[in-house]
Amino acid sequence: DIKSRVYNKMQIFDKDKKILRDVRFSDFTLLSPKSTRFKDIEKLFILNGVPINAIYDEDIIQDESIITLISILKFINETNKEEPNKAILKHAFYSIARSFLFSYKDEKLYILSLNDLYKNDELYLRLEGFSNKNKGFLIQDLFLNIIKEFDFLDKLTLIGDSISKIKFTKIFYEKTKIMDELNYSLDDFISYLEKLDSLDLKMESRKVNSGIDAVGLTTIHKSKGLEYPIVYLVCLDGKDNNKSGVPKNFFANDKFGFFYPSLFTKSNKNIHQLFSSLYMNLDTLSEKIRLLYVALTRAKEEVIIPNYIVEDDEANVQIEDELNEDNELYGVAINSFEKLKNAKNLKNIFEAYEIKLESNNYYQKQFEEVLVEEQENNLILKMKGFDFNFYNNNGSRHLVCKVDNLKGKEFSLDVYLEKTTPHSMVIVTPFLKRRHFYYNQKINLLKLTGSF
Repeated sequence: DIKSRVYNKMQIFDKDKKILRDVRFSDFTLLSPKSTRFKDIEKLFILNGVPINAIYDEDIIQDESIITLISILKFINETNKEEPNKAILKHAFYSIARSFLFSYKDEKLYILSLNDLYKNDELYLRLEGFSNKNKGFLIQDLFLNIIKEFDFLDKLTLIGDSISKIKFTKIFYEKTKIMDELNYSLDDFISYLEKLDSLDLKMESRKVNSGIDAVGLTTIHKSKGLEYPIVYLVCLDGKDNNKSGVPKNFFANDKFGFFYPSLFTKSNKNIHQLFSSLYMNLDTLSEKIRLLYVALTRAKEEVIIPNYIVEDDEANVQIEDELNEDNELYGVAINSFEKLKNAKNLKNIFEAYEIKLESNNYYQKQFEEVLVEEQENNLILKMKGFDFNFYNNNGSRHLVCKVDNLKGKEFSLDVYLEKTTPHSMVIVTPFLKRRHFYYNQKINLLKLTGSF
């Protein structure tokens, strides 16, 4: 579409010159919610002969050239320790050997791994000698020696886009100088780099191509305050906009408290999780609406939203199943939540959850004859083929349970639980009604005696 408009000399209004003129590649800009697929888009435009100027941040720590540099630094750091970590040394060596600097083949690396033969390899001995020779050097001097010793810059041409790779190494070098100024040791620097990875942080470089006449490509966030003649809104198919959603397992929410998987629904969702998910989705939707407004107001003349045709039937089926599952939960949520909101004891909570049991025939049959009694901190639960009794006697807890058929056998339990520590964990789950909440104390490290 862009090529057709340029080659057919489509006319646009030039605000500065106050005239109509032929459209240029630089008059087009692609805006995307995220930069995840920018490299793919760049390749696509280059293959089709359309110049493109992409503006986005790249995490240089994930680049092959920087990964190789870090591996060499790790090897040097471990070699110069009194008690080197064998696993780190081995991993660093294999990473260096496989890199663009030496290009060891997998077959050779496999042979070297047998009986630790890699320690006798020419490259290992060379790295070991280099490490000893550079012991105690400043990090920036060590970096420069690595570049010289291993012909680093010359070999960067072997992996393509050497201009970007050289830029990355310059950024990395500037970081080593900062570390030296802060009196960081090599071990400190490596720890810093590892924390960047473990905490999902980035050492970024701004990617800007200086094309004179090229299509622009950037994120909607970075376009705030800017204007472009013609805008394409791309990557709106949702593939990059992963549902941040509520975790399926345990987690705490400031509005709905702590919750855990439900035993009574196929999806393992409970009411707290359901409502938390609703609030999260509303927040996400609000952010997307604001972002869409920003994108739509960036264009001076025209906004184009490409139409996406979904051909993946399996994906459609999966989405439909998820919607049906959510609808099933939403259908019972209002009644359940009302009952939970007004719950005064454990029996009321069981009654609230019984609504959910309608979606599962197995549990529905099991709970047809349920008797729940609370007597002075004691709990008696009886149902078809299952008895459960809990007695609280002055801090000692007595648990008696009988199951008629557990995997084909009768099961019984009679145990006492005694406190061994004053420590405990308290979970408070708020209800919508003001000053109403569900209070749950988790007592840790109970000593168990009895039989089953």
